[in-house]
Amino acid sequence: MQKRQMWWTLIVLLCAEAESNVVSVLERAPRPQIRVAKLFGWQPLDAQQLLLWTGKEEVWRMYVAAGCDTLLKVRSIVVTTSEGHIVAGKDKIYLGTKSCLIVKMTEPDSILKRRYGKARHGFVAALATSTTFQINKHMWSVG
Repeated sequence: MQKRQMWWTLIVLLCAEAESNVVSVLERAPRPQIRVAKLFGWQPLDAQQLLLWTGKEEVWRMYVAAGCDTLLKVRSIVVTTSEGHIVAGKDKIYLGTKSCLIVKMTEPDSILKRRYGKARHGFVAALATSTTFQINKHMWSVG
């Protein structure tokens, strides 16, 4: 009888572990869009990935299109939004005069969340609507 109970305990533990792994994977599934009202900063990870804080403890891992090599060279970014949402495949991150299309957004894994508990000091992120930013950018380049 004791052996049977050990087996059931083992099965329950394995099922619980499998469930937590599934939840972890689902949490990091790509999001087509995220709602945003304010940005709290950002942190470059490499030439095509960054962490973007949309709340004091709400952070997103952003992936930008290939060829965007300026992430590691700037401290200020502007992120465009579409009706209060950042939309993958539509919105961009502006790094000075260069823009990078956001191709994917996920929640960062627990390792990244622990490593980067908050946005890096001095790395500023601002929001702009896609339309307004294009108009203002055009006006700046003309003037």
